[in-house]
Amino acid sequence: MFEKSRTEGRVDYYEQIGMSNVYDTIYKSKHEFIIIRNSDKPVFLPIPRKDYLQQLLTDVEDYKNKELAEAKMEYTPANEAANKARFDEELKRIDNAKNSTPEQMAPYRKRFIETWETEKQKYDKRVARLMTETTGAKDVLLEYLKKPEDWLKRSFPNFYGYSSYSSKGMKQYLDGLDNFPNSRDVETRTYVATLNPNYYNKSLGAEVPQLIMVHLPKGTYPHMQKVSKLVNIPGALKPLENILSQDLHPSEQPVPVHTSSYSVSYLSKLTKLKPLTVPADMKPSVVAVNPAATSPTSKFILISLFP
Repeated sequence: MFEKSRTEGRVDYYEQIGMSNVYDTIYKSKHEFIIIRNSDKPVFLPIPRKDYLQQLLTDVEDYKNKELAEAKMEYTPANEAANKARFDEELKRIDNAKNSTPEQMAPYRKRFIETWETEKQKYDKRVARLMTETTGAKDVLLEYLKKPEDWLKRSFPNFYGYSSYSSKGMKQYLDGLDNFPNSRDVETRTYVATLNPNYYNKSLGAEVPQLIMVHLPKGTYPHMQKVSKLVNIPGALKPLENILSQDLHPSEQPVPVHTSSYSVSYLSKLTKLKPLTVPADMKPSVVAVNPAATSPTSKFILISLFP
């Protein structure tokens, strides 16, 4: 994460200064992160180098065991016969070359025989290289763990980034922990941190906010740069600070009871239907029913707009 630029009360300010793409010509502020806390405890704790170097010792050992298991799994003595057959076939092709004399092929034949490896030789070579590299990486770590306590207490900007472990790679990584191409004023530095396990008050419910983060992605956008200036005005974040400073637990507030004067009434249930009666003065319909009658028809004219 980025190094903190300043702290005002319970508000921490982080700012990323750098060049974010190839079109940037100067280092300038790109992002702002503002963290509003509800206590004086820090949200993040930097991880000391000593802790990470000790973890790297474990990582190197785990990597070695994993690679040894894979090498053992891929090595199959049953493939030696097929490997020998390929060797014999290639040697025969060299000896029977039609476009070259035996004298011309002699250097190639010699190099081929010297460099060809059996399956067992390949396995032994792979294991020997793995043991050499991991042992060398561990030796470098143990050497750096003897550095002064002041160096071991410092934070570090990034994790070990190589896919394998070796003395060369480990030394290159550790030597680069204090090498920065630019000063802090020109480019924001980073450090590896972890969340403070004691920051959050576990007695509070999930509905109670304990931290608010504001992200201002400014970049080169004039509007967001204007927003940044407004947010950084003294007192601009006071409404957000007030949210975290409330002492009343939301769950302790009385739940409002909504009442209404509206009521629902129902008709009495019928258990028996009365017979339908026709009024005595009702006259029958005078319109004759003709099933053969057809519905009215309509005529229309279609005019074409195209020749």
